[in-house]
Amino acid sequence: MTKPTKNKFKAFKDFFLIKKQEILDLNLKKANEVPVTLDVGDEMDIAQVITIEDMNNKLNQRNKAMLARINIALEKIEKNTFGCCESCEEDIYEARLKAIPDCRLCINCAEQEEKIRKQYRSA
Repeated sequence: MTKPTKNKFKAFKDFFLIKKQEILDLNLKKANEVPVTLDVGDEMDIAQVITIEDMNNKLNQRNKAMLARINIALEKIEKNTFGCCESCEEDIYEARLKAIPDCRLCINCAEQEEKIRKQYRSA
């Protein structure tokens, strides 16, 4: 197993801290927006407001999930365990780590784990 270099850890830490701040800033912006009320407008206006609120709620849930993943990744960086597959101990591709910050398996091991899950589901 080859451990990622300190420079690589620092680059990922910086990347995740920026992403984390972007999410926090977006949430702060949303919190400071004037709430939309349903007491004015016709049925189409009300339907549009409900749709927008639903989309915002879904985005907030995704952002919360991404913040949790980023925090896990930052913890792994601090422990020097970031970027290493928990199954085969090989390095995980950087693009995969950026997309899935708390990624614990390389693509090969993840595919094998998914095959096993499918076998159990179909049994």
